Amino acid sequence: MALNSILAGGVLTRFKAPDLKYSLADFLRDTGRYAWRLLSLLIIGLICYWIVFKLLNEKLGQWVDHWAGNWADDRSVFWAHLTVSLLVVLSVGYVNLVMDYARVRIVLEEGTGAIQAFLASLGFSLGRLGRAIGVYVVPSFFGLALLGVYRLVFPWEFINTTIAGGSHIREPLALAGLFVVQQVVMFGRYWFRVATWASEWSYYSSTRQPLA
Repeated sequence: MALNSILAGGVLTRFKAPDLKYSLADFLRDTGRYAWRLLSLLIIGLICYWIVFKLLNEKLGQWVDHWAGNWADDRSVFWAHLTVSLLVVLSVGYVNLVMDYARVRIVLEEGTGAIQAFLASLGFSLGRLGRAIGVYVVPSFFGLALLGVYRLVFPWEFINTTIAGGSHIREPLALAGLFVVQQVVMFGRYWFRVATWASEWSYYSSTRQPLA
């Protein structure tokens, strides 16, 4: 998480002038330029994640266990626990959304601190909740879809039967092939991650420009 937060500075800076020539030295310089503020923002995000899991996942889950402890209908208990799980997932997703727009603001608007960017992103996301979620969810969905395709094409049963019990030649080849495929999937998911940042950058910057 820390590495991804630091690298985000170099990636987002590229969106400021996409037509200009960009080098590895520029990327490293821009990464270091925003590293401390993005790490500070990560700490704020980790606190928010802790609050979500502490209050919703743990405390609310314990309350549901106590409240539904004497229920005779197992289906009602299941739906109660499922509601808590959905609230946790949605809350974590919203924190991710706020964090993304905060990263965009830090790079787009020079001199913005981590706390200022987080609070501004929180207000921006609440004020434009529908569009902000849409810009975030659509590219992110393709990253999850790519992971789902990988799991369908290479289920655990196929991987285990291919690697376990194979010959001395077959087992290393299977491991090497699996490693290559996983690297391709990781590259593809990060590509969609960058596409998500680009979408958020485009939407956020369009709202900051004065009307003609």
